[in-house]
Amino acid sequence: MAAAFGQFDEPHAWLIRSLIEYGWPDTSRMGGRVPAGVLGGLNLRGFPDSLGRDGVILEIPATADGQVCTEDNTYQVQVRVIRGQTGPAICARCPDANFMQEFSIDSANPTWAAGYLHQAISQYFPQFVTWRLQGGQVSWAQRSGMPDVTGEACSPMLAAYVGRRIAANERFDTGPSEGWWMGDAGVQLGGGAAIAPIAVAGRGAGPVYVSEAARKALGGARSIDDVKRARAISVTSGPSTALMAVTALGMFEGFLFFVNAVNAIYEYQELVSGAVSVVLSLGLIMGGVLSLLGAWQLRTIKGKVLPLWSMIYVALIPICCVFGIPVTMWAVRAWRDPSVASLR
Repeated sequence: MAAAFGQFDEPHAWLIRSLIEYGWPDTSRMGGRVPAGVLGGLNLRGFPDSLGRDGVILEIPATADGQVCTEDNTYQVQVRVIRGQTGPAICARCPDANFMQEFSIDSANPTWAAGYLHQAISQYFPQFVTWRLQGGQVSWAQRSGMPDVTGEACSPMLAAYVGRRIAANERFDTGPSEGWWMGDAGVQLGGGAAIAPIAVAGRGAGPVYVSEAARKALGGARSIDDVKRARAISVTSGPSTALMAVTALGMFEGFLFFVNAVNAIYEYQELVSGAVSVVLSLGLIMGGVLSLLGAWQLRTIKGKVLPLWSMIYVALIPICCVFGIPVTMWAVRAWRDPSVASLR
């Protein structure tokens, strides 16, 4: 099977090879554990029986800056080879971490897709663990709403080969030392193009591709930064909507005050008190307009002053404060959420 890992005939073999070259140790053996000092481990135990359709599992310890999220312990990212819009691709999916991304496979540089996956995971999961340690929660709706994908099958020979090595307790991360695929001049493809060793190519920053389904689930995300923003917006969406609703009540209350003040001036000639009421009611209405803008900025995480004004307005407006105070507390919690604070 060395040819499968040396020529781009088996995308599944190249997925395994590429992850190993990016430093993912093989944890497929019975009792295999992720060693210290690495991002995670590569588990292939479910690969043979599904003919590769279930892909590989990346086991990522729930740690960040030396702290462990004992509630989660380990995240399992399922990585499948799929049929993308422009050709073969890999899709990584982990509902428990609200993580789903797709990476196109370039046949001229097939190891780079795993490189982009490695980059995405190394940037996303430490921040996610930090967020979890500070009280963040992935909702049931986020988990259940994440779309599934259909994995492509590998050849029966590759599935059998993987199964034999696992049964014999032979690690895949010994592949380079056994000379399966690495060469000083790179591996020659059937068309004559050379693929440079991963030590040279694939480490630079590059585009991160996200599937259409993942973009819908994550609010249009197309890059790592978009995924972060989508996660933050999922935190602020509820509180900002509540702020808008209570603000609308406050503005309606201001309109009623205005009508009552005008009526007092016209019917009862109460000029002073009526004028004061007109000013206060207009202030309530104009303040509500600014509050609506602040709530929208909270939702989109694009401002710093108006969102705070919106929280203050909702908490202080008369009559509606019975609803506004809890809403303000909800909004403050979202405003201080690490995923939101990192973007403002």
